Amino acid sequence: MTKYDIIQVGDDDSTYKIVERKMKEEGISYKFETNLTDLATTLTESSAQLYVIDGMFPRIKGGQIELLVQEAFSLIRKSDPKAKIVLVSSRGDIEELAKKLEISYIEKGSAKAQTAYDLAERLKEMFSN
Repeated sequence: MTKYDIIQVGDDDSTYKIVERKMKEEGISYKFETNLTDLATTLTESSAQLYVIDGMFPRIKGGQIELLVQEAFSLIRKSDPKAKIVLVSSRGDIEELAKKLEISYIEKGSAKAQTAYDLAERLKEMFSN
């Protein structure tokens, strides 16, 4: 089984390529998935010390945008019941969901996580703790 320091799922791979580069510079192993199918496969073959879910991770179904946070959370918890999970989003209602799920939250676009580099620094801090 492959062990990563951080596994992240989301839809904005341009931002996360920057995060990945920063993690590599710091010696932190990082894997990014862009859909639930790939996440599920990764979870059967890998584990992580920290899992990151993009709060705006969507699927379009029947013309409706459906957020996949809950499904990603369930897949991770099923694979690793004690997983350390953080939700990252610019939407305030996603913070409420993080509280409900009893997981950490990082507000994207806030003073502390304004850029992809800032986000990488916050994730590095969370991984280290």
